[in-house]
Amino acid sequence: MAADKRDRARIALVKAASPTLTIGGMTSQSVKSEIELSSEGGDGVDTTFAAVMSAKHSVEFTTRHIATFLTACGIDGVECTTLEAWYRKVKAYGAMETTGHLKVSYAKGFLLPQSLSASQEEMAEIQARAIAISADGTDPVDIATGAQAVNGVVSEAYTIGPCTINGNAHDLESGELNFGLEVENETNEGGAYPTLAYITARKPVINLTSRTAFSMTDLDLIGKELTSFTWYLRKLDNLGLRDGNSAIKISCTGYVHIEDLSGDASKKANTKITVTPVKDSGAIITIDPASSI
Repeated sequence: MAADKRDRARIALVKAASPTLTIGGMTSQSVKSEIELSSEGGDGVDTTFAAVMSAKHSVEFTTRHIATFLTACGIDGVECTTLEAWYRKVKAYGAMETTGHLKVSYAKGFLLPQSLSASQEEMAEIQARAIAISADGTDPVDIATGAQAVNGVVSEAYTIGPCTINGNAHDLESGELNFGLEVENETNEGGAYPTLAYITARKPVINLTSRTAFSMTDLDLIGKELTSFTWYLRKLDNLGLRDGNSAIKISCTGYVHIEDLSGDASKKANTKITVTPVKDSGAIITIDPASSI
């Protein structure tokens, strides 16, 4: 039987029942099986037995809906029930279908931030991962077509904003926050599917490219204590310019140093700065998704 050439789909959105969450604005979306297959050949050279030892399914995605994601997830991640990844069916000789979409669902999942990036004159985005969790070690995945209408539109967007390091302003070309999460997901009682996931370590790093070359005068190559750090993402206004002073605010303390000051002929030099957040009495990083500049 020939494959149906009309059976095509595009990425759409990720949803959860609890907390109530719908994340659109996708720029990438991937459902991963992450199967570990064990095989043996016995007394011959050919494989005669193969079995799945573990199946640690996950969903990885990148979205423009940074505030929506961070409001629900924060920096610690969040347990989700009925986690769904949707793919919208393409209409043959048309645009998009309104029904018959592909849905990959999990009874439970652990939703985590991976990294956040922003650049001048570009929309910012956040990369995330959801680890599928099984309540009893049975298959947590259900793949089916759905009759639900999918609306994966972009309803919010941000771009790079102002940054201050130890009270000094830096005009950023780009910036990336790597949340640095190390996560363990465990199977139990000989089952193949994880029944538990948790963070074992958090080592965030913020990499900045600053147009402010003279930051060399206040930031040493060897580095210094970071007493204050603030970085904003400006909210874009749909059908306009900027949404007033609305922004996402990222702040921390810790250590800061310069990686290098470099440039090419006939071009400006940029300073690459690394911020290493260090926990004091509060959170290692504070993110306010509903701040103002």
